[in-house]
Order: sequence, then structure tokens, then C-alpha cells
Amino acid sequence: MGPTVAVGFGGINGWYALSWASDYVGRTGGTLVLCQAYDPASSNDGVCLPTGPVGDTAVAQGVTAARNRLGAEHVRFRLEPVPVVELLLDAASTADLVVVGPPEAKPRPRHPSTVHEVAGRAQRPVVVARRGGGRDHGAFAGHVVVGVDGHSRAALEFAFVTASTLGTPLAAVHVTGDRRRDYWFDEEMRTTHVTAPPAAFELLAREIEPWELKYPDIAVKRAVFGCSPAAGLIRASRGAALLVVSRSRRTVGSAPHGGVVGRAIESSDAPVAVVALAEGTRGG
Repeated sequence: MGPTVAVGFGGINGWYALSWASDYVGRTGGTLVLCQAYDPASSNDGVCLPTGPVGDTAVAQGVTAARNRLGAEHVRFRLEPVPVVELLLDAASTADLVVVGPPEAKPRPRHPSTVHEVAGRAQRPVVVARRGGGRDHGAFAGHVVVGVDGHSRAALEFAFVTASTLGTPLAAVHVTGDRRRDYWFDEEMRTTHVTAPPAAFELLAREIEPWELKYPDIAVKRAVFGCSPAAGLIRASRGAALLVVSRSRRTVGSAPHGGVVGRAIESSDAPVAVVALAEGTRGG
């Protein structure tokens, strides 16, 4: 049995989430749970499908598109009269992955968007999907890019599993403010692009080698970027298939502008996966 993927289908960007989630479920043979919150007082609710009511015409089209693509047995639908954040966090408690579209607007201080709040509170990985992959063509275009800082076990596991699922290479990136230049090592070509700081590459080697042994078919690049963590990961993710970042298990939804997670969600041109640190892990 494949993974259960809960997708938030609402707002103008819901189709990006549905497209990404449908592709992932199609590759894994899992189950798509399409989640829609609604206001029971609204007269726009109650459009009917053969399986029951859905919120509006767009949602009906989304459910139909998912069933046509994946098969009805791989698609479930949740329509509930609760706030959308509450619905998605509840769905995350039984799903393996949550997928949402990008924020519709930059959040205001102390007023996190639905996307920031779900990404900051869910105890399952949350993917913030965008149109296709990244639009730019950086050094790691088409890769799954994962930030590595010494506390990244859960993010690395998700990144390697996803790279295997999507059939992409992987770039493990450590960002340090000690340097002003970028360095990377191509495992497949066995070449180093500019001499790298030994300590940073030792950290990368220590963190990713167990996963390389588990997934020997994935082509891996190791990179050290010299700048702030958020700026480095955003730059590394130009054109990427996915950027994977870690967050602490405490809520970050109340501070969407503070830290790597909020900036990645707002500024990366690639889809962004936010993964909570493993239990007992410090950092984030």
C-alpha cells in the first residue's frame, strides 16, 4: 500500500497542490485525500457528485480530475464545516504527507497565511506546490535539494525517498556564513568545483553517507554555499524539482517571516517541502 497524501484544495492556487499530489500518488500507488473546508451558512455549497456533495464547481472538477487520473479507488474526499487549518492539521494526523498550494499573498506580521500555519504546525511533511518545478535554471535544476545543518535526519530521509520516487538526482546543501563562495562535489563525476572547506564537507559526508548506501541508484551532489541559510537554500533551489527544509517541532506559524522556512515558502521558485525535526532532535 502506498502513502496517504492529503491535499488542500481551495483558493486560487489549489490546482497546483492537486497536480503535484496527483503526480506523487500516481507514482507511488497511494491514496489521495482531497480536503475542502466550507462555511455551512454559504449558499454556494452543496454541488453534488454521484458520491455526495462537494463545495463548489471547481472542487467537483478537481475530484473528477483526480479520479480520472488515479482511479476512484485511490481518491477520497473530505468536506467539513471547519476552518481550513483545522481540517488540514487533522488530515495530517493520519496522512503521510500534506500538499498545499503557495500563499496567495505575502502574510502580514502576526497574521500567518493558511500555508504558513499548516507548514509550521503539521507533524507530517508539508509540500508547498507551485506551477511545475522551478522556473530558473540553477546549478541543481531538476534535483531534489535538501538543506543539511547537522540536525537534518528527517529531512534527509524525506529527500532521498522523494528523489527515488520522482527519479531525480539529489543535492545536499550546507550553508555557512564563513565563506563568500559556493563549492560543490559531484558524486557521479567524482569532480570538485573549487576547493571546499573541509569541515563543511565532513559534515555533509557524515550526514548523507548512510542514505547514499540505502539509495545507491540516486546521483548525489554535495554543496557548500557561502551566505545566510535562507538565501543559500533559495539560490540552490533555482530550477529544482523540490527544496526540502527542516523546521523545529514547535509552532512557527505565528512567525512566517522569521527564519528559513518562511522565506523559502515565500521566495523559492521551486516546490518546498517542510519537514519537522525528528523527535528528540535539537535545532531548527
